[in-house]
Amino acid sequence: WNDGWNEFEVTTPYFPNEEQFNWNVNTSLAFGAQGIQYFPLVQPYQFTMTKEGDYECNGIIGAMGNKTQWYYYAQTINKHIRAIDEVLMNSMHKGVIASGNQAKKDLEFTTCLIKTGKFHELQSVSGDALVGCFHYQDKTALYVVNHSFEHAQKVKLTFDGVQNLQLIQKAEASDAKTSELTLDMAAGEGILIVIQ
Repeated sequence: WNDGWNEFEVTTPYFPNEEQFNWNVNTSLAFGAQGIQYFPLVQPYQFTMTKEGDYECNGIIGAMGNKTQWYYYAQTINKHIRAIDEVLMNSMHKGVIASGNQAKKDLEFTTCLIKTGKFHELQSVSGDALVGCFHYQDKTALYVVNHSFEHAQKVKLTFDGVQNLQLIQKAEASDAKTSELTLDMAAGEGILIVIQ
């Protein structure tokens, strides 16, 4: 961002890929965000971060009104958000659990960190993950995010007994009944779990 018409060198512009885009949105949701705002359009030269004025690189809409790659990333993640928003918008955020060395390091100073790693029925989490913990009506809701935006991984949740679970992954709902749940998660992916 350059508000002042100042010249500056950028040798390696950074453009997020879809996994990083999803991680950013999903992490925000795990922390209780109830709205996502995208930066839709960049037109002034000084905001493009390049001397040549690359108007396709910063917003979800290009300078000529064209859809950029980030537009399609937003469409995909928005479909998932529509599938989970009834739960998250009607929930009270209670904190986050960090699991795995990198997540624990990155979230060390987070004020809403649940340091015990437990939340109601959830007894433990394994894998490099962030888990948003919510009260949803009279139920527990968990928003599990793969903390890596580079690698897919398995994240395992252990509960205090067999639980009836409703899952929403990639905007698709499914059910499970188990005391241990292993999630196959793409890089940066978020999965909603409601304990029935």
